[in-house]
Amino acid sequence: MAQSEGIDGQDTITISIDGVVIGGTGPQAGAIDIRGGTINEVSISSDSFVLSRNMELLRGGEGDDRLLLDGVGIGNVDLGGGTNSLIVGQSGELIALELIDLGEDGVLDIAGKFTLGGEVLLAGEPLFEGSGLIQKQDPVFNSVDLENLSPDDLNVVGLADGPDLTIVGSVNFQSTSTFSRDIYFDRENAWTEPPMIMNVSGDFSLSGEVDPNLVHLGQARPFSLLSAGGDLNATGAYVDDTY
Repeated sequence: MAQSEGIDGQDTITISIDGVVIGGTGPQAGAIDIRGGTINEVSISSDSFVLSRNMELLRGGEGDDRLLLDGVGIGNVDLGGGTNSLIVGQSGELIALELIDLGEDGVLDIAGKFTLGGEVLLAGEPLFEGSGLIQKQDPVFNSVDLENLSPDDLNVVGLADGPDLTIVGSVNFQSTSTFSRDIYFDRENAWTEPPMIMNVSGDFSLSGEVDPNLVHLGQARPFSLLSAGGDLNATGAYVDDTY
């Protein structure tokens, strides 16, 4: 948690992360929590993996917040007030769960990989259970050296379904980006279980690769990936042929 408040506060906050951060053990917590500050910047290096056990990746405050993600980040993002941005570099990957709130004027800019939905495995076991909270004494940690944890100890698998992802702000996928999502065409649940999609409040621009992971091909019903409240532009986008 980084804070700049009070009489002598309200200054800039700068955070640089190089390594593994596993945090967030309460309903109001997050792996990274910024309180106060005017113009704040968080940089996550290409050798880093950041997540929280309550699935909250980053919480911001009333200042202007900027997150630069060159490593792997998984979870929800709520940057609060101000003018905010989340930039996923070419080496970065953002695994989004239920919410990315950048404010209506905020921008999510992606040059790397964006995955819709996922679950983190540590030593082959799910890191999120129930509310997302796992304690250090749980068996999943028995074979893991937490003091020397590295990104190689963690991996992400897709989810068959889940709640829709809400993005408050606009989204821009650059030409170097990859948009990935597990696709389940389930004939049995075709009309009762709509697939998880991404709902964007502002403009949406897609220019890069769409990489569907076709898990189940039970029926040929069209599959919606997103909806946008503003302009939608897919010039330059292409879908990876899975056959």
